[in-house]
Amino acid sequence: MNWQDYQTEFDFDGSWRDIYVFDTSIHNWQTVIDFLRSSSYEISYTFNSDELELPSRVEDIFESWNISRNISSVCLSVSVASVILNCHFFSQEQIEFDIDPREIKSELHAKAVFEFMRQVGQLLDKEVILTHENEEDNPIFKVVPKAEQIQYFPHGPYKSHLTDCASFGVGALAPLHPLINGANVPAPNAS
Repeated sequence: MNWQDYQTEFDFDGSWRDIYVFDTSIHNWQTVIDFLRSSSYEISYTFNSDELELPSRVEDIFESWNISRNISSVCLSVSVASVILNCHFFSQEQIEFDIDPREIKSELHAKAVFEFMRQVGQLLDKEVILTHENEEDNPIFKVVPKAEQIQYFPHGPYKSHLTDCASFGVGALAPLHPLINGANVPAPNAS
């Protein structure tokens, strides 16, 4: 599948796109935070618009967010090939990143986001989906762990294409990156 087949999924319609991982635990969150901290992705963490060092314990992020939820904002931003993925720590039960679709300007940008999704899916051994904003029951793309494939669900009834991830640049594995929990996932490509 090539860029022309799915580029309209990133046309700006006034809403963001969301990346979700469901049924997560505090351990899953910590695993993702540790991975991002040790990766080559550029990350920044803000609390009430002040850029701070990312806390080493994800429990500390949720604790500070829960204490001052009505008066504060928390955001972890991850730069993936110049596309900014923002995480706001809404819930321990799901990991969510939002994306401004206007930042997906080319196939290179889309492939980088798909690769990020694949890495997180392999890291947690969980499905990762990309949807329109707040449409968690209506995936556009889904990455299944260990299945070097991405599912694309074009808008329309019962249409889907199972496409080899390599066509999205997700199939070629980078050198393995050892993690604290002993699992291995491909290291992110420097972009």
